Amino acid sequence: MGRLALQQKREVLKRKSEEAGEQKLYACLTINEMAIRKQAICNNAEKIMGHIDHGIVIKDPTSLSLAKEALVYLITGVNQRWKIPVAYFLIASLMA
Repeated sequence: MGRLALQQKREVLKRKSEEAGEQKLYACLTINEMAIRKQAICNNAEKIMGHIDHGIVIKDPTSLSLAKEALVYLITGVNQRWKIPVAYFLIASLMA
């Protein structure tokens, strides 16, 4: 996720805070893992997607295994109804 996307998310949070006015704005960061179809696809830029992705640049991502899950970071309004996806990572599995 690029700087522009993160800056836009900050702007949205700032706007939500300003819209709340005197009312306090409560939010929580939710981290959730969800199952996805294990497959490799080619996007419009002819880039193969579907392999695990931890946010680092790898020269040959096809050498990595296919992702089975997505780890999603989401900011959710507690006293208002809104959600802002912050980031996601394609993973094979989580271990505690």
